[in-house]
Amino acid sequence: MSVEKSILEESTVYESHEDDKARKAPTLAGLIGQEEPQEEWEKNWKGMPEFDQENNPAFKKLIVTFASKEDYDDFAKLIDQPLTPKTKSIWHPKPDRVPNFMMRWIEDGE
Repeated sequence: MSVEKSILEESTVYESHEDDKARKAPTLAGLIGQEEPQEEWEKNWKGMPEFDQENNPAFKKLIVTFASKEDYDDFAKLIDQPLTPKTKSIWHPKPDRVPNFMMRWIEDGE
């Protein structure tokens, strides 16, 4: 005995919702025809340079478990990085970064 399989064709066309996240939700001001309020940062961002955040994901993340404090301290010496009880993550090798408090915006001629 053989059973025929029937193929059902889709009868409805569905809207794509892929761009929903990119759309802003309507605000009350927009619904009643008033101008959309600016965000606070937009008011002060006139004439400022563009900023693009680079996406630099990690190559690999690894969870390391230590049996004792001595093992933990040995690991800190081995990688030559300070580890404290509050340390939750590190980069290896340690990145060469300038601390934020050392950075300043300086304009020439003013």
